Amino acid sequence: MSRFTKAIAVAVLIMTVGLHWAFLQSLAWATMFVRYSQQSTFKIALIQTFDGKHPCALCEFVANGATENKKSKEKKLEVKKFELLIEPSAAYRFRPRQPVLLDSFRAVHLGRQEEPPTPPPRIA
Repeated sequence: MSRFTKAIAVAVLIMTVGLHWAFLQSLAWATMFVRYSQQSTFKIALIQTFDGKHPCALCEFVANGATENKKSKEKKLEVKKFELLIEPSAAYRFRPRQPVLLDSFRAVHLGRQEEPPTPPPRIA
């Protein structure tokens, strides 16, 4: 498998599992921490980043996208009843088997009737 194919497979797996939201949230937190640490101390920047009172635009985007993703998964899991549109017709119903009596067969159907040759043939 080529590198490109492997990369596509990994990307599809990441999107299927939902890791892209975790990646985007981590990116948002890193960006927020850098921005807040330039304006204040390390401790205050850390508190403002993770308190939830100061979300950035990317944080809001991730929150909205993750909730919509969960809602769409819930909609996909609805179970629907499978109904057959065509009822089976009588032409395809099988009748029960009748017992077969061996007396009704002719001798030809019972197998070979001649005796094996004597002496038995030799394979050279």
